[in-house]
Amino acid sequence: MKLFNAKKPYSGLFLAMIFWLFGFLPAQATVNLVIIDETQNYQGIGTDLTNGAKARLSRMGYTILNNSQKLTELGLTEDRFARDRLLQRESIRLASDELIIIFLDTIISNKKMRVSAEAYSTAARAFIHSWSLPSESLYSPPGCDAACLRVNNDRLIARMAEEMGDVIGRLLTRETGITDNKGQTIAAIEVELIDFTDEEKLQLIDLMTHEFPDFYRVSKTRIYGPRHTLTYHSSANMLDLHKWMVVSLKQIGLNPAEDVDLTVSAGRIDIRKTNIMIRQKTRSGNSARFN
Repeated sequence: MKLFNAKKPYSGLFLAMIFWLFGFLPAQATVNLVIIDETQNYQGIGTDLTNGAKARLSRMGYTILNNSQKLTELGLTEDRFARDRLLQRESIRLASDELIIIFLDTIISNKKMRVSAEAYSTAARAFIHSWSLPSESLYSPPGCDAACLRVNNDRLIARMAEEMGDVIGRLLTRETGITDNKGQTIAAIEVELIDFTDEEKLQLIDLMTHEFPDFYRVSKTRIYGPRHTLTYHSSANMLDLHKWMVVSLKQIGLNPAEDVDLTVSAGRIDIRKTNIMIRQKTRSGNSARFN
């Protein structure tokens, strides 16, 4: 007895449905990396660490772009001291695939070496991650200069580069792989409210979660006395979040210029209430003001 009939008409229909279904699945966004070494001096130790981290990330499947070529395409220069101004350039917002800029920095002090990194998302226009490895002791014979340190600690440098590349790769996979329906990266933004009443906090968070465009979710809500912190996940850029926050504060009866200190920086929003003698104001919904 034949268990399968190759001529059965349903098999061709089934395969056609499978191809039709997968044809409508969204393609996975490509994440390209530009890695900038911010290390100064140390006779090439920072370069060794950066090259090692690049090699590790490349083995993990990330595309490492040529720094000079990609930054030139964006109208940018590899300038450590102009980094904040550099990242505010409109040209850094790409219309194509996602670009993550990794800033690596190595600091050597008291015969110890510390490596840190920050990741900037061009889609979110915000810093989305920062990491650092534990400090490691360097082998430093008497009279050993920077070039000597590099030669005598080459294995340690290679290991730390491998570890940093591995940490960056795993964190990017876990967090920055999340995109909204427009393909924009959903950044995790730390928000801290200080000295707000319970009613003010409820009203403000309600506006942020129900009326701000490009909102994704809230996580890690914590309360420490007068401090209320949370992680706000959104694909909106920080300039828009600042504008919407000012509007929201006015909506709940607080004057941003007199009643609070509002600070919006890369990946973080801090709001401290400075005037506690304010009567509550009940908000009315009007999502059109957030655009």
